[in-house]
Amino acid sequence: MLYPFTKGLSDHDAQIIEILIFYYNNHNKQNKFIRKIDSDTMFTFSQLLSQENWGEVFIDGDINLIFNNFLDIYLRIYNASFPINKRKEYIKSSPWITPGIKISCSTKRHL
Repeated sequence: MLYPFTKGLSDHDAQIIEILIFYYNNHNKQNKFIRKIDSDTMFTFSQLLSQENWGEVFIDGDINLIFNNFLDIYLRIYNASFPINKRKEYIKSSPWITPGIKISCSTKRHL
């Protein structure tokens, strides 16, 4: 924000500039959250599902409570079997690279 500052004692006015500090967010770094799903984690998931006592699900007579109990147990086992891993991903920003240049680079790498 820029505004004049007048003291009234002189024919020269000063200009005052107010600089606000903004935090720069680097858009080249993004966090990517992925789940590790492979044969080992799928085996663990199926084992935990088979070992669960599903009788607790049907204790209530209300269909909504039955579904909520089932979903709670299922999601607990799912989240335990397939943990979320955080990865930092760096995105190269080059707007001047056209799709044709990208295809040519990929062909060059392949050859």
